[in-house]
Amino acid sequence: MTDSNRLIVFVRLPEKGKVKTRLARTMGDETTLALYRCFVLDTLAAARRTACPTGVFFYPPDLQDVPLDWLGDGLTFLPQEGEDLGERMFIALQKTLLDCPRAVLIGSDCPDLPPAVIREAFESLKTHDAVLGPAADGGYYLMGFSSTAIIPAPFKGIRWGGPDVFDATVAVLKENGVSVHVLPLWRDIDEYGDLKAFFHVHKDDPRGRLLTVDFLRDHLHW
Repeated sequence: MTDSNRLIVFVRLPEKGKVKTRLARTMGDETTLALYRCFVLDTLAAARRTACPTGVFFYPPDLQDVPLDWLGDGLTFLPQEGEDLGERMFIALQKTLLDCPRAVLIGSDCPDLPPAVIREAFESLKTHDAVLGPAADGGYYLMGFSSTAIIPAPFKGIRWGGPDVFDATVAVLKENGVSVHVLPLWRDIDEYGDLKAFFHVHKDDPRGRLLTVDFLRDHLHW
């Protein structure tokens, strides 16, 4: 086992009509696909600023011939394994924790997630068994464990996408004696209203800070 923390980023491979489908209802498949690429690149930029070794776990796993060079250098690429989201997260964390003391998993729905929040997650795992970042929609945007504390219970029987995912997960962890550090609330982007709220927060950001903001300025003209 190494001394290094490990960051896991879950990414959906960019297939037209398969990414951010709720946004696509309003924006169309082409624009949504280009926007999603910005989400991923902004997320990976934040990951790199943590200086933590990062593994990109991609889905679907049977599209391993899809080019990934657009994601940049310094990353490890692995397919997600499992029948549902919970199982895929558990397997990714469990495998990663075989080789390191602490692992944190994020998705690509929070392109403005600061590196400082990811660093806080890792720091908290020195004194807690697990860490969760609550999302504004009732889910969570980040989950992490120490290598001695990961258990399968919080990944089973959860209705993914429901409004009580975070609360249900915390309850299961505590029932199993797992201590949890809770990060600041953050907004992920699933619906068109989420995207507009995100842009309102960042509309005065300098160009180049977030690719997602630059894309919205150039294509949606809000």
